[in-house]
Amino acid sequence: MAKTTVGQKGKGRTPKAKAGAAKKPAKAKVEKKAHPLIGSKKEGVYPFKEAPQDYDPKKHLPLKRKDFDTLASYKYFQAAQLRAKADKLEEDAKNALTKGDKKAQRAKKKLKNLVAQRLEFQKTLREAGLTDEDISALEEEGLEEAEADADGE
Repeated sequence: MAKTTVGQKGKGRTPKAKAGAAKKPAKAKVEKKAHPLIGSKKEGVYPFKEAPQDYDPKKHLPLKRKDFDTLASYKYFQAAQLRAKADKLEEDAKNALTKGDKKAQRAKKKLKNLVAQRLEFQKTLREAGLTDEDISALEEEGLEEAEADADGE
């Protein structure tokens, strides 16, 4: 098999960053710690018969087989985690059906914000003494200019 180099399609090709695109700041990583009951010397606490009630996979390191007293209790724990993940995926699928994909959701949110800005601006113009007819005339004039600019490009 031929070696691939940068610039060729396939392996080794790096995506180009869009010109002028600003990088988003990296999210701060949450330092995961072991659950406080792991390794506890108290009788009947560790190894677990079932997962601790305050166990949070976002805050704590994953529980392993050795943290449970039986294989069955560990498998029940795994099954509960997978059920929660499946429920989340199902919820995401329902949202995608009703609200559209992420791109459509962003466009809808942007449109909502633009409409809110327009209403706020109209309110400011009314407070400045313009009538609704004056505002409509300004909007039509602005639309005509925007269409002319779009045609000129």
